Amino acid sequence: MEVLEHREKEFPQDLEGRLNAVLNVVNTEFKLLTMLHLDDSPADASQIHSRIRETVGENIYLPGSMNFKSYCHHTLYPIGTVAEEDIIYEEKGIIPCYRLTEAGKKYGRPIAAFTLDYIFENNIF
Repeated sequence: MEVLEHREKEFPQDLEGRLNAVLNVVNTEFKLLTMLHLDDSPADASQIHSRIRETVGENIYLPGSMNFKSYCHHTLYPIGTVAEEDIIYEEKGIIPCYRLTEAGKKYGRPIAAFTLDYIFENNIF
């Protein structure tokens, strides 16, 4: 595995930008799960899906793995909570992967954990 390119957007510095970014993290349960299943090591869509599947079990509906790539690429990467990396694997070729940024660790993960906890405690699902 070799990182070919690392891309990271800056998390907004102004209060309104930060609030908008955080609200983009919490607007679907699957985005919350995505944030909670990323860490410092790059993960591709199928790895993210597998991590979540391991947590929620087999009896819970999960969308296909490409949905998790879309959450990362179209929402979490543009707001700066997730970095995007092109990784070359000998057996697979070049695959886009995602990992948490410092802003993702500082802002994204805590708000995702808090929101998911609130959803379950209040039966809002």
